Amino acid sequence: MQRQYLLPILLAWVFFHAAPAWSMTMAVFPIEDLSQGQNGVNIEMTEYLSWDMNQKGFDVVAKDEVMSFMARNRVRWLGFLDTRHIILAREELGVDLILFGTMTLRQEKISPSFGLTLYLVRTEDTRTLWTGSGGLSQQDIVNLLGVGEKEEAEGLLPRLAQNVMTSWPVEFETVEKQQHALEIESVDLTPVHVRRGDQVNCNVRLRTRWSDEDMPRVFFKVSGRVYMARQSEDGFGYESDWMVSDRDGRYPVTLVINWPSGYKKVAFLGAYTIDSAPPKLVLELKGVQLEGTVAFRDQVIIIPRMLRREPVARWKLKVEDEAGQEQMSYTGYGQLPKRFVWNGRGKDGWPAAEGIYRVTLQVWDRSDNLAVATQPVAVARTPPAMVLEAKNQGRDMIVDLDHDGKVPIAFWRMEMRSETGELIKVAEGDQLPYRMDVTLPNKVIKVAEQLVPPAAGRNVVRVAEAAPLMMDVALPEDKDTRKVEVTVVMRDILGNFSREKIVDLNGLANQQELDRQPPKESPVWIDEF
Repeated sequence: MQRQYLLPILLAWVFFHAAPAWSMTMAVFPIEDLSQGQNGVNIEMTEYLSWDMNQKGFDVVAKDEVMSFMARNRVRWLGFLDTRHIILAREELGVDLILFGTMTLRQEKISPSFGLTLYLVRTEDTRTLWTGSGGLSQQDIVNLLGVGEKEEAEGLLPRLAQNVMTSWPVEFETVEKQQHALEIESVDLTPVHVRRGDQVNCNVRLRTRWSDEDMPRVFFKVSGRVYMARQSEDGFGYESDWMVSDRDGRYPVTLVINWPSGYKKVAFLGAYTIDSAPPKLVLELKGVQLEGTVAFRDQVIIIPRMLRREPVARWKLKVEDEAGQEQMSYTGYGQLPKRFVWNGRGKDGWPAAEGIYRVTLQVWDRSDNLAVATQPVAVARTPPAMVLEAKNQGRDMIVDLDHDGKVPIAFWRMEMRSETGELIKVAEGDQLPYRMDVTLPNKVIKVAEQLVPPAAGRNVVRVAEAAPLMMDVALPEDKDTRKVEVTVVMRDILGNFSREKIVDLNGLANQQELDRQPPKESPVWIDEF
C-alpha cells in the first residue's frame, strides 16, 4: 500500500524539480565589484556566469538586453534588486530567474584573494531560491616548488565561481546529453514599436533541423498567449504573426519548443512596445510680443519642447502665410534640434511680405503617433513713424515730437546744431524726453513738460527763451534770425529705424527730411554672391 503511493509522489518530485531546468529563462545581471568603487562591474565574472548558466540548460538573455533594461528602468545600484525591478524583469525580459551578486578583491598583488556572493531570485513571486558565497586566494593554489604561480588575479575568477556554485540546487542541474540542441541563427521581430490594433510578425531561423520522429511543436509566447509557428519549406525557419494587445506597454516575445518526449525549451527572442499616445509637444517663439503675437524683423528663434521625454522618429517644421502657402520647411529624422531659426524669407529667397504667418511643427514617434504644435508669428519691417513739427507761439518755439506706431521705441537720439554746424546739444534714451535744457549763444532753449494730456498720445516740447532777444525797435515783431537744426533718430524694439530733420527751428520749418530704413529687397543668394 505504501509502495502504491510512493511512485506517484516520486514522479511528482522529479517533475517539479527537473522540469524547470528545461523551461526557464534567466537574466544574469552585471556582478558588482566593490573593489572598483561605487557601481563597479566585473565583466569577466559576469560573462563566465552567463556561459555557465547556459551550459546548465538555462536560456540566458543577451547582455545587451539586460543593459537596456537597466538603463530604461534606471537600475542605479548593482548587487541589489528591489521587488519592482524583479517584477519588471519578468514583464519586459520574459525571464523566470535572475542571477546577480557582488564580489570583492581584498588584495591585488602577492597572492590576491577574492570574495563572491550570488543570489538566485524567481521573478514570479520575487522569492530568493538560492544564495551562495565563497572566497578564493592565490595561496589556495599551490604548485610544486611554486613553479608557474601567478601574483595577479588572472584565472582565479572561474575557479572562484566554481567554488561558490558547489552549493547550486540539485533540482536545477541538468545532464547536457539529455538536452535538445537549440541554436538560433537569426530573429526578425517587426515592428518593434506599434500602436493598438497593429500586427507584429516574428521570424526565427534555427541551425537545427529535427527528424519527423523527434519533430517538436513550436510556439511564440507573448503575455501569456501562445501563437502557433509556421515552419518554412527548408525546415529551419519558424514564423507567426498576431494582433497586438489593446494595452500600451512593453511585451517580451519568447520561443517555446515542446518535444514529443516531454522536454521543453524556452528562449527569449526580443520585445516590442505598444504606444498609442502621441508625443506632448509645445512651441516657444523668442521675440517681441505685440498684441499677443510674437513679431520680428530679421529672424525669429523657434524652440521645440517635449513635455514628456521619448524618442522621436521624424519631424517636419514649416511656415505658412495666411493663404496657406508654404514659405519655409525643414525635415529630419531622430531627435529634434534644440532650436530652429527663420530669417523671414520665403522659399524663393526674397523677404516675406509683412503679415501674420503660422509656424507648425509635426513630430512622429517610433510608433508613428503624430503630434502637432502651431504658433502665429508676425513679420514687421515698417520703420517707426515720427511726427516732428516746429512752430512759433509768441516768443516761444514749440517742437512737437511724437511716435505713431504699434511697435514700442527702443532707442532715440536728438542732435541740435547751429547754422554753422556747431553741435549744441545731444540727448538720447529709451523713452521720449519730457524736459531738456539746450544752451545757445545769448539764449537758452528749454524743453519743458508735455503741453497736452498724456491720453492724447503726443509729446509736445516747448522751446523757450531765457532772456529777451535783441529786436529792431521799429519792427518789434521781428524774430531772431539765427537758425537751429534738429535731427531725431528712432529705432523700435524690432530693429527698424527712422531719421527726420528740421532746419530753421527759430521760424516755421522750411525744410523737413525723412530717412527711413527700407527692408532688404534682394534674395539671399544675391547678397551672398
